[in-house]
Amino acid sequence: MDTLKQSGALVAALTVLTATLVWYLRLVSQSLTGPNNRNEVLTDEELKSRRNAWKGINMLNSIPNVATGEGYVVIGGSGMVGSAIVELLLLRKEKNIRIIDIMPPRSRELSQHPSVTFLKADITSSASLREALLAPFPSTGKPLSVVYLTAIIVRFWERALYCKDASWPVNVTGTRNVLDAVAQLPGEPILVYTSTGELSVEAPNHWSLSGPDHKQKVYSDDTVAKSYEQRRWYTKSKFAAEQLILEADKKSTRVRHGIIRPGYHIIGHRDLVVDPLLRMSTVPSIAGDWAHNCIVAWDAAAALLLMESALRERPNEVRGTTFLVTGKDQPWCYDKLRRTSKKAAGQPIKMVTLPPLTMLLIAHAVEALLYARFYVLQLLCAVGVVRKPSVSPSWIGQTLFLQPSTFNNFFEFKLDDARARNVLGYRPQWGNAECAFEVDERISREEVPLK
Repeated sequence: MDTLKQSGALVAALTVLTATLVWYLRLVSQSLTGPNNRNEVLTDEELKSRRNAWKGINMLNSIPNVATGEGYVVIGGSGMVGSAIVELLLLRKEKNIRIIDIMPPRSRELSQHPSVTFLKADITSSASLREALLAPFPSTGKPLSVVYLTAIIVRFWERALYCKDASWPVNVTGTRNVLDAVAQLPGEPILVYTSTGELSVEAPNHWSLSGPDHKQKVYSDDTVAKSYEQRRWYTKSKFAAEQLILEADKKSTRVRHGIIRPGYHIIGHRDLVVDPLLRMSTVPSIAGDWAHNCIVAWDAAAALLLMESALRERPNEVRGTTFLVTGKDQPWCYDKLRRTSKKAAGQPIKMVTLPPLTMLLIAHAVEALLYARFYVLQLLCAVGVVRKPSVSPSWIGQTLFLQPSTFNNFFEFKLDDARARNVLGYRPQWGNAECAFEVDERISREEVPLK
């Protein structure tokens, strides 16, 4: 009889435990499901009007349009935002532009332009950076006076401690090296830093017992502690870099520093969102019903040029501060962006919707597997059995991106860049559809197709 009672109690306990677990996982599933219509897409009429408009965008209307004649260096100038900065400087007829990067520009137009020079340098090496940064311009014999720092490593999927060194050397040590080198320049040089809008946005907790929260949150310039305390190493490294710049500005009486936070995703040619989407025949979709803002690289670059102008003309008003900037459109959900981009490019929309809870559980399993692999191999390396393990094994492929940190974007929010509009005069001209049109065209005429 006692045995039966014990068995009955065990069955009852397991039943309650199972029911609780099912209830909790259902709650988590609901918290991962957004409030927006996944099938929403711009109409043919809306796309037609925006297709006719995008080529008429004149970026001279977004930036100080008179050449300064200064010497410009764009660190990370071969990247998406850096290249846009260089093109805007050329648009207003600047003559002395230097790109410092580890890779040359992909665009033949930039690499062969008479006003643009390229110097290869690794910003994690202070000697390499100083040599490239402090050299005078051959055409004038004068040193540079404006530095745009856009070089970054974006590894949005990593949060484990062993992954820190994959982002920190470039994003933090590199920033420190740039600050040290710029401090050696004569006169009153200007440094404009490209940060991230993630530092203004709170990280969600999808495992919370509070259940789904579909209320749209609004974020502005203020730094949210949870953005860097609970997020990935990319965000933590950008916060650390910002702190270095703000501290340097407090100490310097000559160098003027300013920070722009573009957010949330920066989209454009060779980005991480629209560009790969237009190269896929079938598009996987996880939690595509969450909405937030995007900013096109052209508008992000324009904001950086506006910051440079403000640092020159009214430094006491803007130096040592951060400005959040975002795009022209109101928040779009992921699937609206995917469907509209495909439709704008005239491509069939083939989407595979993946269950978010299942994918989140798999993401944790992937993270655990990579964690165990790294430390086992590190132990074997210590005794001389294997070489030092890499953070990202080649055999895992794109599954590497499926880790819990990837889900940090899955909630409803809007960015408010009113301060940048009021103080800097920021006026974005590019929307998400205009970006899709341009990316599609640029892909079609790529000089060196991406592999």
